[in-house]
Amino acid sequence: MQFLREYDREASGMCYRVTISQWKFVTNITDYNRRRMLDELTISSKFERLSWRKAAAYDASRLPDPQGRRQLMKVVQASRAALPDDKFEEIHQLITEMKEIYNTAKICPYGQKPYDPHIPKMPSNQDFMSNQYKLTNQPYQHYRPQQENTEYPNYCDMQLDPEISRILAHSRIESELLYVWKNYREQTGPKLKNRFMRYVQLANQAAVTTGFRDAGDQMRAAYEDPSFRTSAEEVYNQVAPLYKQLFTYVRRRLVQRYGETTVRSDGPIPAHLLGNMWAQNWKSIMDLVMPFPQSPNIDVTAEMLRQGFTPLRMFQIAEDFYTSLGLKPVPPEFWRGSMLVRPSQRSVQCTASAWDFCNRIDYRTNDPYEESMNFLMSMALEKVAYLPFAFMVDQWRWSIFEDGVENMNNRWWQMKLRYQGVIPPVPRSESDFDPGSKYHVISDQEYVKYFLATILEFQIYEHLCIASGHTGHLHECDFYRSRDAGRLLSEIMQPGSSKPASEIIRTMTKGKTNKISPDSLVRCVLLLLRTTMLFC
Repeated sequence: MQFLREYDREASGMCYRVTISQWKFVTNITDYNRRRMLDELTISSKFERLSWRKAAAYDASRLPDPQGRRQLMKVVQASRAALPDDKFEEIHQLITEMKEIYNTAKICPYGQKPYDPHIPKMPSNQDFMSNQYKLTNQPYQHYRPQQENTEYPNYCDMQLDPEISRILAHSRIESELLYVWKNYREQTGPKLKNRFMRYVQLANQAAVTTGFRDAGDQMRAAYEDPSFRTSAEEVYNQVAPLYKQLFTYVRRRLVQRYGETTVRSDGPIPAHLLGNMWAQNWKSIMDLVMPFPQSPNIDVTAEMLRQGFTPLRMFQIAEDFYTSLGLKPVPPEFWRGSMLVRPSQRSVQCTASAWDFCNRIDYRTNDPYEESMNFLMSMALEKVAYLPFAFMVDQWRWSIFEDGVENMNNRWWQMKLRYQGVIPPVPRSESDFDPGSKYHVISDQEYVKYFLATILEFQIYEHLCIASGHTGHLHECDFYRSRDAGRLLSEIMQPGSSKPASEIIRTMTKGKTNKISPDSLVRCVLLLLRTTMLFC
């Protein structure tokens, strides 16, 4: 079909130009780069609207080619171009404004405002990382060197990354954790709430005009599964028991550290104690929950620092792993264009991300048993702990699209309690907007894909292990230098989004199933579950 061929070529070029402008902005936040980015977004919006009108004029059911029908439906269904011109521009402007508010949020240091010379400065990154496992009861003054703070004489320039995230990960002072948790939300939610409510209205209007029940229904259409919501719920229900066991074990250790006045032994966990702004990744509290703390530390950070590892070297080692499987090395554009460390002389967005520039070239971004248990615990704190959060974000978002914005903050915490078993450490109200502290919520990025990706990660891992000839415990598999594993990985990655996920899963499993399954994840952590039962 001529239209689809032209669209593919033109959309790729448009995507490249927009992504370049966005990349320049987030890696150097200036008014000039912001204007350039907005100019490109305006051009892209006009192209999107024109393409949507052309695609909507076709009757997809009459196309003889199933692939062409699928592509045409995706052009129509994924767009909000059905909105009138003014509202189409408005929703994009709202999303841009919400991103900027999020990216520029700053808070003051803990315990002093603006500056207390009696509290020591935060150690340098290297000193801090070298001593990150030494717990301290002494608060630090978290700010960058004075010469970098001429624009912020009050030193209230702590951003989510790295300063606030570092405190949540490494401080064990409950009052400090509470301070940064609460103050960051005060600098984001209230400023975002009204914009988000208007965004919900416009997103729903676009979805209904395009033929969907609401914007959540439109988001789910991308998964090409009429029963997607039920299917995702079934997968979650299979992994929920794993999370509950991990939760029970971690809660017991937190009670030991902070006492029952802070953490009830039979209740939910206050959200600020889990090492992460959203309680989604608990790996940073490994020092508090390690099953065998006397065994050698499985975290290699200190040794990497001792050997002088740099971010560049870490990326090179990662590349070596993939090339050992027979995959292609990353293109030169990756090394030339990526921002591997945060620059000190300009404002940037440091949320970790990998960028596809749409041109197919540019992609930027001593007891063995006891050691195994510590390794599995570390993995569970990162992966299993993440699953309820990754699942509930869009459960909440879809409910807002379906039922309206009333009591949306209360509904957020109801779902946090239901799925994660966590509660806010201080009272919350509808004047707060705590979902706004999560970038993906305010930037119009669906989130359930991360839940599915985590499940699929283990499913792919097990099949690569099978291809490599591994036998034994799944968590001990290493397919480094296995060309057979590399061939399978290449085979399932090569189609990209040109095929539905179900077809790719069927290829990977050699026809045994076309569904995402958590069985591999369960097998991987089964040994850990048996061990932690002894501690609960």
